[in-house]
Amino acid sequence: MQKPLVSIIIPTRNSGKTIGALLSSIRKQTYSDIEVIVVDGGSTDCTLDIAKEYKTITINNQSSAIDSRTENKNIGAREASGKYLYFVDADMELPPTVIEGCVKVCEEGFDALTLPEVSIGDGFWTKCRGLEKELSLDEPYKVACRFMKADIFSSAGEFDESMVFNEDIDLHIRVLKRGYRVKLPREIIVYHREVDSLTHILAKTFYYGKSAPKYIRRNPRESFSRVLIFRLQWLKHYKLLLKQPLIALGMLFMIFMKYAATLSAMVYSALSKFIGNRGQS
Repeated sequence: MQKPLVSIIIPTRNSGKTIGALLSSIRKQTYSDIEVIVVDGGSTDCTLDIAKEYKTITINNQSSAIDSRTENKNIGAREASGKYLYFVDADMELPPTVIEGCVKVCEEGFDALTLPEVSIGDGFWTKCRGLEKELSLDEPYKVACRFMKADIFSSAGEFDESMVFNEDIDLHIRVLKRGYRVKLPREIIVYHREVDSLTHILAKTFYYGKSAPKYIRRNPRESFSRVLIFRLQWLKHYKLLLKQPLIALGMLFMIFMKYAATLSAMVYSALSKFIGNRGQS
């Protein structure tokens, strides 16, 4: 019996430092019925050269958008031939049995999967990000489905290309609202390579925060559930917090600074829009 094809979709932009490790981990998968689609948003480094070395389906998207990541994911999905779509960031690494495990769970009756992520890398802030992710695994609207049936993705309306802030969570919410079955299989873990610089984290947060208002307007209830720095769900994992108190304090400080960066970005975006409108009048 032929196994269902899985299309792995990787949006890239200057991902030369990490994409080789990702593609190597895909090559080592125990599940063989895979196609890999790399959709690049204008890289100026060796990203495309590495992708071609691994014989991926490579699409060079000459988009005018500053950040075409969301658009690239939709482009990849439209080009995909698989029964299942798996959206993977270029700085991830996949353990050998991830795809096999995902297919098995979905073939048993689920429509989409959210996959636990573990941060890897050196540095204090990497450990803080890792603790934040570990605490958030069972927190609503903090994780998004990455692996799903292709027809579910189309039915839910794809990614909103006008969003670069939580566009994956936005899709996840639409999938849930349509009544599809989503599972978090805790035995399937994905490694996410983090950059151990707080400055880098905050700069990235500020950039994506400029499009936060649209997500908040569309998903007010889900957005409100994320405004508290310390969340009640974390009390279930108090042993993790007590085990590494310095990391826990660093995590809380990092989250506070990320909120400040997002708020600053929203104010900046609103002022820029106001000034632009005044200039046109």
